[in-house]
Amino acid sequence: MHLHAPVDSYGLGWGVGPLDGLVSSGHVGSDGSFMAVVGIWHAKDLAIAVAANAGTDRAEKACQAASRSIFRMFAWLPGERGRPGGGAGRCSP
Repeated sequence: MHLHAPVDSYGLGWGVGPLDGLVSSGHVGSDGSFMAVVGIWHAKDLAIAVAANAGTDRAEKACQAASRSIFRMFAWLPGERGRPGGGAGRCSP
């Protein structure tokens, strides 16, 4: 948990900030030949990792978009209070 304790919006290599009203920890990494995006939402007991076999800006944007879509599909239970947009059912990616 100490890795994710923010000083401003940075927690020892992890960006810490809100997504859909929940605090998240995230890290993006590449060596130029691959891209990896990791997000952790402690309040939801949810972690998501997405990787691409390319290290470009386009690959980073695609990984981040996929991570956000997966988060929105799995973070909120049908009818759960507090879900952005309200209503029942899962969010569409």
